[in-house]
Amino acid sequence: MNLLEAALGYADRGWSVFPCAVRGKGPLFPAAHPVGDPLRGVCQGECGRLGHGLYDAVVDPAIVAGWWKRTPRANIGLPTGHAFDALDIDGPEALDSLEVWSEGRPGDDIEGPTVATPRGWHC
Repeated sequence: MNLLEAALGYADRGWSVFPCAVRGKGPLFPAAHPVGDPLRGVCQGECGRLGHGLYDAVVDPAIVAGWWKRTPRANIGLPTGHAFDALDIDGPEALDSLEVWSEGRPGDDIEGPTVATPRGWHC
């Protein structure tokens, strides 16, 4: 599955997505309000411009497809705490703890998507 298909799959579940930097965690779009702009840190997208990070997230498949067609290697950002929560397991100690907790392969007892990261898992 490529990143576009994955992003559309999340959106189809009703989970808002936004593109992040290729191989990065930060939002793909530059900040809508640069340093010195009085709306920086206050505006959550009401201005209508892209560049608000998680506030840019949508479930609209046409918008999602357009973003990933322009930047097919963009990482997928998912704002948490609304439609779902996430478990971020980083480092050997966290993996050991999950192994004990799940009594098997990391992620076996986790409902929903689980993805390997360079340092662990996101569930």
